[in-house]
Amino acid sequence: MGDGALDYEFAVIGKGLFGSAAARHLSAAADRVVLIGPDEPADRTAHDGVYASHYDQGRLTRRIASNRLWAEMTARTFAAISMLETATGATILRPVGCLTVKNPAVAPRHTRETDAEGDVDLTEYEIGDESWRDIFPEFDFPAGCSIVYEGAPAGVLDPRALVASQLEVARSQGATVITDFVTRAGEDAAAVTLRLASGREVRCGRVLVAVGSFVNHFPLLPRRLGISVETETFMLGTVSDRDGRRLATIPTVQYSIDDPDIADIYMTPPLVYPDGRWKVKMGCNTSADRHPESLEEIQAWVRSGDTDALAAAMQTAMQTMLPHVDFVEYETSPCIITMTANDHPIIDQTSDRTFVAVAGNGMGAKSSDGWGGLAAQSMLDEPWPTWIDRESLAAR
Repeated sequence: MGDGALDYEFAVIGKGLFGSAAARHLSAAADRVVLIGPDEPADRTAHDGVYASHYDQGRLTRRIASNRLWAEMTARTFAAISMLETATGATILRPVGCLTVKNPAVAPRHTRETDAEGDVDLTEYEIGDESWRDIFPEFDFPAGCSIVYEGAPAGVLDPRALVASQLEVARSQGATVITDFVTRAGEDAAAVTLRLASGREVRCGRVLVAVGSFVNHFPLLPRRLGISVETETFMLGTVSDRDGRRLATIPTVQYSIDDPDIADIYMTPPLVYPDGRWKVKMGCNTSADRHPESLEEIQAWVRSGDTDALAAAMQTAMQTMLPHVDFVEYETSPCIITMTANDHPIIDQTSDRTFVAVAGNGMGAKSSDGWGGLAAQSMLDEPWPTWIDRESLAAR
């Protein structure tokens, strides 16, 4: 591939969780790597560009998963986070553990798949066993639920800090980072030419497209992908500094709530947000969620979507789960996720010089370094583990 006319050998489009991980992996193995993507907008309500999924302080992480592939990619990401924290001095992971709460009226039994090593610290409380209340007295859930506690390193990770650390290490390995976004990619026999919003053109040998929900809205791939985009809402409940420090080590929660308007709750312990205040984050699926199809619809949701549509139900759920906490105020914000029919990301080669890594299915942060690493292996023509079913990750 060593064409002297190329600006870079490898390019990654998308400076989010998958893209930053792929750029770090590529720059560890190759020279002339570039990562292209915009910074977080100062004001999302006035933003008319693209929007990444990592603009927040908290994502749940755990190794229990529905299948080995997700579990293994999460285990790889835990290992990467440990390395990144050592290399950069950042605090990315808070290993407070995770409570998975299943209401049998709305959810199946707990899945048991873990990573290949199987060394996960689990404590299970079957239906009728209320002893968990003595261990986790801050919480309340209805009688009749079953609960599994997964210990460290499960907990909560800071996606902003994770991306920043990936970028720092990638730069230290020689990668170039361009703060811009790509509007078009054109591939020929010699290179892929990227057109940037600034008007600049960049010629690359191979390109990875990792732009999440926007993948079908710019001419970057040979064809559209079979994905769906779903709006999500999360709530931040502000607590006092005293409660924030007191509750900072409570576990994260995944809860299959029995409610007509909200479902599939996840919740973090109090986190310090950029405004300096301690906030409990809770997200969920709601009956108001929508599937925007156009670029304009996605942008409108991020700027001004009605995130308060189910605010009352979300507030009630948060207060019910943490009955001994005095919340100072509540606010809601938009999020957006990219889904596939089989609940797996798309990690694939789509043409001679173009690759893709998208669709976290609402779980991408906790396993992002694993998926980014697989994408980098593809671009470097390195083999994947033989147990991975590549077809399950193919573009569709």
